Amino acid sequence: MLLLVTPYVCKTWAKLSMDWTLWKNVEYLQIKSMVVTTNEVKTLLRTIPKLKKLELVLRNDAEELLEELFHTSDHLEMLRLDRCSRSEEHTNIPPKTIQSILESCPKLKSVILADTYFHSREFYRCLAERFRTFERINISCTTKSEMDFFVDRLKSHVSSVEFQNVSMMGKAEGKQIYWGPILGLVIRPNPTSPYHRQHANSQFPSYAF
Repeated sequence: MLLLVTPYVCKTWAKLSMDWTLWKNVEYLQIKSMVVTTNEVKTLLRTIPKLKKLELVLRNDAEELLEELFHTSDHLEMLRLDRCSRSEEHTNIPPKTIQSILESCPKLKSVILADTYFHSREFYRCLAERFRTFERINISCTTKSEMDFFVDRLKSHVSSVEFQNVSMMGKAEGKQIYWGPILGLVIRPNPTSPYHRQHANSQFPSYAF
């Protein structure tokens, strides 16, 4: 855990903390802002082949880091991007890059994309196809057409989709679904499910419908 905070003490500590031999057994990695350079993070991702949880916050190199992650992501279970952008010049992450998150991470169960902009129908197609394997989804930047597309695709892959009186709420496969202009797309376990009880006090955000 110390390795996650020592880079912010001073430049010397930041350099020492990036000794790759120290990171062999890390499960959860959080990298904030640009204190750690792009190349350092890419090398770090190569050093932790069994990384399960990755959080990137306020990064303007998300495209490069995600492309590196695709080559070492066999064990990744949770990915969070918080206010990340493609590069210094471009905000939106390319469609192919964001789609590859789902295609290249076979064990991925939770995806949180908070204020991280992208537009990709293929991402929502893959999300609908892999719906059963996911436990949590939180995507804050979506459009109505993307949500309509996702719901239509979901109906063709999941037989137990039910909709409440409010058109933007539903449930399927033991999960609650909400989509709309406030939270974007949120998928989470039903409050009565064993997974929800197990993770009720976890690091994942929760929402009341």
